[in-house]
Amino acid sequence: MKALVIDPFPMSRDVLCKKIRNQNPYASITETDDVDHLPKIIQRESPDIVLVDIAIFPKHALAHLRAIKRQLPASVIVVLTTHDSVEHKAAATLSGADYFISKTDPSSLPLLEKVLNTLS
Repeated sequence: MKALVIDPFPMSRDVLCKKIRNQNPYASITETDDVDHLPKIIQRESPDIVLVDIAIFPKHALAHLRAIKRQLPASVIVVLTTHDSVEHKAAATLSGADYFISKTDPSSLPLLEKVLNTLS
């Protein structure tokens, strides 16, 4: 499995990378907070799964999400964010997110494990 973790917070990236490694010790993981070079990173890495916090995009987060899905139509896109209102979830899903997981709701974390198990 190849994974791309896009998050503005180093601690969050570390936690997500550890979760991925726990599920799949041989996963190839790329992590970044560099949105300016994201299209090149995506093209180079061609990940099976993208874990992204939409808070990383200062503007037009949903447009960025649609662009990621266009560039990686077969990849699983997981939005993990503190921006977890019903409106954000609906908009993210309509913009290409396969899953939407709240960082503030611990009960949503089993969904991440389920997704990672599916891809292992």
